[in-house]
Amino acid sequence: MEWGKLAHLFVIVLMGYLPYKTIQRLRPDGLASISTGLALLMAIWFLVLSAFLILQTPNLFINVSPLHIVVFGITVAIWFAAPWILRRIGAYPVKILGDNPKWYILRAEPKTFFLKFCEVLFQQTMFAHLFFEVLVPMSTVSRMWWFTGIVGFLHLFNIFFVPSGWFFFLVSIPMGLLFSWLILGGYITITTIIHLWFYLLLVSWYWLRR
Repeated sequence: MEWGKLAHLFVIVLMGYLPYKTIQRLRPDGLASISTGLALLMAIWFLVLSAFLILQTPNLFINVSPLHIVVFGITVAIWFAAPWILRRIGAYPVKILGDNPKWYILRAEPKTFFLKFCEVLFQQTMFAHLFFEVLVPMSTVSRMWWFTGIVGFLHLFNIFFVPSGWFFFLVSIPMGLLFSWLILGGYITITTIIHLWFYLLLVSWYWLRR
């Protein structure tokens, strides 16, 4: 374990999430009613930190194929079209949002979907840096378990900021094991696709259920 690099990564994560989580925690409706400009600024901040982490990960290994690129492109297209599609074929989840006004992603608004997309990219670069820089000195099995433990620890804080925080924490454990195995093989594109589809399916379930 590279403890100095782990501390450095935690600082970057704190820098990325401080404005995001502060608004989510302190405002009555969290991020649900932020302006388009503020959503864009926070999204750009995530992208800047993502680029910084990539530059700090010289050992990054990405195993990509034309199929991965096509599937990723289709996923991104569906992601950004989802707010428009859901409003035409689904029903606004009034009840769940009435009970959980801070669950902004369920509102399926373009500005917050873009913000969530950039957050997912930030998380993916964080995962890559953790696996290819922080945990490099360890054995493969130890890297996978430490990766899962650290990702689970970071997700544990969701219980203080988002509805169903325990759900996201519990999901992060099997997802951490899966992601560590995929990242080990350089399949970061696939983990990003899975990550995006997790939220797409979650939001769609509330919009499309009858």
